[in-house]
Amino acid sequence: MENQNKQGGVVWMLSTFALIGVLVGLGISSLDGGSSGQTNITGPSADTQDQNYELPTVDDDPVMGDESAPVTMIVFSEYECPYCQRFETETFSSIKADFIDTGKVKLVYRDYPLPIHDKAHLAAEAGECASDSVSYWDYQAKLIEKYTEWSEYTGEIKELFSDYAKELGVDYDTFYACLEDGTYYDEVESDMTDARAAGVMGTPSFFINDEKVMGALPYEDYADQNGEMQEGFKSILTRIYEEATK
Repeated sequence: MENQNKQGGVVWMLSTFALIGVLVGLGISSLDGGSSGQTNITGPSADTQDQNYELPTVDDDPVMGDESAPVTMIVFSEYECPYCQRFETETFSSIKADFIDTGKVKLVYRDYPLPIHDKAHLAAEAGECASDSVSYWDYQAKLIEKYTEWSEYTGEIKELFSDYAKELGVDYDTFYACLEDGTYYDEVESDMTDARAAGVMGTPSFFINDEKVMGALPYEDYADQNGEMQEGFKSILTRIYEEATK
């Protein structure tokens, strides 16, 4: 099935989108080849708008919001990516208040840890391990809150992640064993396989009903480098919600 690759009219370069390889036509450098640190904003590319991709499913991943919400927002993300962190700390609270808490949107979190981030895969597994005992979202909030600490940590990271779980009331030894045994390694790998089938090459990437949105876009509309207004998440979600409820 061919679907239009929606980007809200924009991909934020490097400052908003962590990418593996070169995304043709968008001017985003590969992360494995180094970063230019640019903060340019570009318009949509004909090279990527007409690509085919396979829409991902909800699978068995964590869902936030009303299961019957008319809009499903699937995000492929990871915890070590600084642009994912930016989305979580600067944008997500508005999306949650205006769309998830009001029953318009349900959010599905799927893992896509980038290989350039050495702690990302284990962090994804940690989230799954935590969900055996407490809310997945509680542990996710802990990872976001402690981002600087654990992303720069040079000690035994499984112990640190287990300490975070203990702070939430999870048995330390049980949690550590979950990580040590790789209980959810294959689950994370399965998400990554689905992400690649959907054409995901970087984080964060979103599938909002049948539209693909790439990058940590701002919540409000904004002017691009040419002075043209582009959709932020508020406008994108409002438009898709209105289309879904006609």
